[in-house]
Amino acid sequence: MNSSLRIATWNTNGPAQLRGKHAHLSAILFDVAAVQECEFYPLGTAVNTVSNPQEYGTGIRHISILSPHRLEAIRDAPECTAAAFVDSPVGTFLFVSVWVRKIPSGAGKYQYVNRLPPIFDWARTAAAGLPCVIAGDFNCNAAFDSGRGKEFSRLVDVWKNSHGLMSSWHHFRNTSPGIGEEPTWRSGMRADTPEYMIDYIFVPTSWAIDLVRLQELYGSDHRPVIADVRPSF
Repeated sequence: MNSSLRIATWNTNGPAQLRGKHAHLSAILFDVAAVQECEFYPLGTAVNTVSNPQEYGTGIRHISILSPHRLEAIRDAPECTAAAFVDSPVGTFLFVSVWVRKIPSGAGKYQYVNRLPPIFDWARTAAAGLPCVIAGDFNCNAAFDSGRGKEFSRLVDVWKNSHGLMSSWHHFRNTSPGIGEEPTWRSGMRADTPEYMIDYIFVPTSWAIDLVRLQELYGSDHRPVIADVRPSF
């Protein structure tokens, strides 16, 4: 039996994008994928879907989980997430797809990063002793200014030391948040705007990571992140 899993995350950046980009996603051969800013679109019996609609402007965009394996949706997941237990061939684990959006008011420069601690705390409790994976568009980077970057870097350490979750990208490359990164968000439509890594896959510190890479797919301002891991249960 293959003991590895392929995990992906991609912000497709558009409510009607999933049907047009499903072929690209399928080519990744993922075991589970976190997809953000997409439509809810049935993809056939070969792909199970859990989706959480979010109001966006005058329309709706979804946070979704896609998998060829059985999904057990969790309906009381926190804001900015969709969550499900994944019944994979190597074991069951909690998977949380994240699309961090601004806190409406009162958070100042921390209006994105302050969304994250409740999500990680909830996931640790909801997993009930099972492994947990949190992946998606965090809209955060350790290089951000005004203290929010330092706060994100601090939280990454907290999640590793207290929650047993590590950023797969940084662990695989033996680097720290904000250092030696490739951008997952590209600002082609915004001149003179820096590009950053803001999409991540956090996995248990006990899991082995064989490869983490970015995929060049078009039609979005985000690049997919793909991690090949070997879980331990």
